[in-house]
Amino acid sequence: MKNRIGSIIASIFLLVVVGALVYMFYIQTVRIKDLRKEVESLESTIEVLEGEKAEMETSMDAMAADVEEKNEQIEKLNGKIEILNDNVNSISAIRKILEENFGHDEGAEDEAEANFESISFLDMSEDELMIYESFKEEYNDEMLTAVEPFTIMKLYLYCSYIKDYETQYELYVNHEDYDMSWTKEEHMNIPEEHRISDFGEFETAYNVEVKVEGAHALVLWNSDYDGEEEFKYGFNLDKDENGIWKVNFIPMQ
Repeated sequence: MKNRIGSIIASIFLLVVVGALVYMFYIQTVRIKDLRKEVESLESTIEVLEGEKAEMETSMDAMAADVEEKNEQIEKLNGKIEILNDNVNSISAIRKILEENFGHDEGAEDEAEANFESISFLDMSEDELMIYESFKEEYNDEMLTAVEPFTIMKLYLYCSYIKDYETQYELYVNHEDYDMSWTKEEHMNIPEEHRISDFGEFETAYNVEVKVEGAHALVLWNSDYDGEEEFKYGFNLDKDENGIWKVNFIPMQ
């Protein structure tokens, strides 16, 4: 009898233990399902956030590209403003030189005369140096618009004096039908002994006059540098097809 009661108690205990285990398994299963739902919800949220992030990155890339484009446009506009400012300064300098040296309009084709006691063609004013620097930057002939023959001659001689032979070449007249001419490469390779080395006749000039006949100009002057006071030197220039004064390839003959 006692053995039977013990067996029953053991069976009941076993059932309780099994029931407890089953209940715990059920609880864990429910918990796992809840956790899976939570994970799925988090994954969905992550996908949404990643989508928003991708959209924001795309938008930021577009904004960066737009900013870069705007910056390029600003740089171009600033460049145009600088060119316009240079043109304004050059034109102002040109007008000042015309007023100081000649006192007549650009289109005047009559004889223009300027007498000086004794001057040096190598003495460059601030305005003339401004024209030189502006022209030298890109060799844009527009920088020489309205510049008179006398100033072009001074620029040419100044380039020779400081050995800026490239800029000097750019001051030559460019006519396709011009008989006497040579290339820039040939000009740069001219030996020093064949270039102007004595500038005395240009540094002691007086009785300077500029004669303009149509598209040709001749600058005349006297110099006592070599003792020939009565000898008159001449420097030839021509207008190119754009109406800009340039130096003949052999300006003094």
